Amino acid sequence: MKQSELNNKASSYVDSYEVIKSLSSTFEPKGIFHSELLMAYTLIKELGVEKVIESGRARGQSTEIIARICQQDGLEFHSIEYDDKSPDVAVAEKRLAPYKDVCTLHYGDGFELMPKLLDGKDTLIIIDGPKGVWAQKLGLLMLKKENVKAVLFHDTHRDAYDSRPRLERYFGRHLLVSDDYEYVDAFSYLDDVCWQETNKFFDGYAPYKRYNTIMRSYAGTLSCVINNNIDETMLDNYINDINRSILVKESLLFRLANKINLISMIKNLHWKLT
Repeated sequence: MKQSELNNKASSYVDSYEVIKSLSSTFEPKGIFHSELLMAYTLIKELGVEKVIESGRARGQSTEIIARICQQDGLEFHSIEYDDKSPDVAVAEKRLAPYKDVCTLHYGDGFELMPKLLDGKDTLIIIDGPKGVWAQKLGLLMLKKENVKAVLFHDTHRDAYDSRPRLERYFGRHLLVSDDYEYVDAFSYLDDVCWQETNKFFDGYAPYKRYNTIMRSYAGTLSCVINNNIDETMLDNYINDINRSILVKESLLFRLANKINLISMIKNLHWKLT
C-alpha cells in the first residue's frame, strides 16, 4: 500500500470512524490523536486482521477507541501496560470496563508478553510505549513473525531524531505516516478537541508547534510498516543498528550527559542540521 492509497482509503472510513469517536469518552492529553487513529482504523479494515495488540495504554484514551473498533468488527484485542502502579491504571480500567468481552488488559514488559499473545491469527500491532529505540526494537522483532501484518509506531514525528530517520532510511517509500501533508489536510479537523484538551495541560502545543517551537510534523504521528515481503537481512541490520544505540543510551556516560541536558543540545543541533 502506498501513502496515496492509504489517504484515499481513509476517506471511505472517516464517516464510520466519526461515529465511533462520537460515542467515546472525551480525549485525554497524551492520547493518540483522532486523525492518527483513523489511519489505524483504515489499516485494520484494509489488512483484514483478526487481532490487535496495543503496547502502552496509559489512561486508555486510544485503547477505548480501538476496543470499540474491535468490538464492532468482532476482533480480538489485547492491551499491554508496563507500569501497574501508575495512577493512570484506575482511570484506564474504569474506562475500559464495558469492553471486557473484547479487550484483555495485561501488565508487564511488552518484550516478554507480546510474543506470547501471538498465534495463527493475522495481527496488527500498535506501539505507544516503550518509546524511541526500544519501541523500534520491539516492533522489528514482531515484524519477524509471519502473522504480524503491520506494526504502527507512535511519536515518530519528523523531529523524533532517534526514530523517524531510521524508519525512513530502512523502509523508505514503503513507510506510511499520519503526518503526510495531504493526509493532514484531509483529516486534521478530527483533532479539534485533541488540541483543545492538550492545551489545557501543555502550553504552546498546536499543529506544527510544540512548546512554541516550530515542528516539521503536524502532531505526534503514527508511522506504519506493513509486513509485505520485508527483507530479512535488512531487518537484522536494522535491529543491530538499534542494539548499538540502546547500548549507548544505557551507558553511564549517556545517562550523565542526559542529566546535564547535553542530549537536548544534541537534539536541537540535529533539528537545525536536518
